[in-house]
This record gives sequence, structure tokens and C-alpha cells, in this order.
Amino acid sequence: MGKWLNDPHFLTFEIQNAVAWITLNRPAKRNALSRALLGELRAAMLEADDRKSVHCVVLQGAGQDFCSSQQRPKANQPRSRAK
Repeated sequence: MGKWLNDPHFLTFEIQNAVAWITLNRPAKRNALSRALLGELRAAMLEADDRKSVHCVVLQGAGQDFCSSQQRPKANQPRSRAK
């Protein structure tokens, strides 16, 4: 695809009218950030920055949610249980 981004699995990257559209594409997981997705997002941003034809970047999420993350308990802290 380009210098930085090759064959992404967790996002889409398109350029239209000088705008780079980056879409987080894990709607079943509510576009939760994973190491793999973060790596692809970094590559997509570098790709957009490297292209002289891009003047703006739009970051969006596929599906109903833009992005969610999993809150994890701190080490040595018991998990609270909802009643």
C-alpha cells in the first residue's frame, strides 16, 4: 500500500480530496485498542504524514462506537464485583 502501511488488518486507510480517512475497523470489539491496532494506527499516521497530497487526517471508528478500551485492575488489587 505504501511506505509505512502495508496490508492492514484492523483499520482502513483511504485518501480522498487531500484527506486521509483512517477507520478503526474492529466493530465487533467496539474498536478496542490492541497492540496490533496501535501498531497499524501508528503506521497509518506516518503514511498520511509522509504523503504530500494529504492536508488533513480524519480518524473514525466503524460501527456504533468510535473506540473503547478494557479497564484493567491494578496489580495486587482484588476485582470489585457488582451486586
